[in-house]
Amino acid sequence: MNNVGWPIRVTAGWRLPPILPTDPTYYAILRDAHGILAWTLFVVVTSHLSAALLHAWVLRDGVFSSMTWKRKDIRDSAGSATSGKE
Repeated sequence: MNNVGWPIRVTAGWRLPPILPTDPTYYAILRDAHGILAWTLFVVVTSHLSAALLHAWVLRDGVFSSMTWKRKDIRDSAGSATSGKE
């Protein structure tokens, strides 16, 4: 059960066990913590996306291309091209 008293169903026959006893104080603390963590995750994802686009569109310094699936061929010491994936 969650802290409000509702069961948490994962699948039709499987429910999560309660972690804490049902208590309004726990509910208030966990609700605030959930909101703070949700906003923190949002800020982190948005910041990473903004930084990636900054490197791709403004700085054009090759950082974005090194993070994408488009890998440039790497020349080994003999001069033959390899794909970078071995």
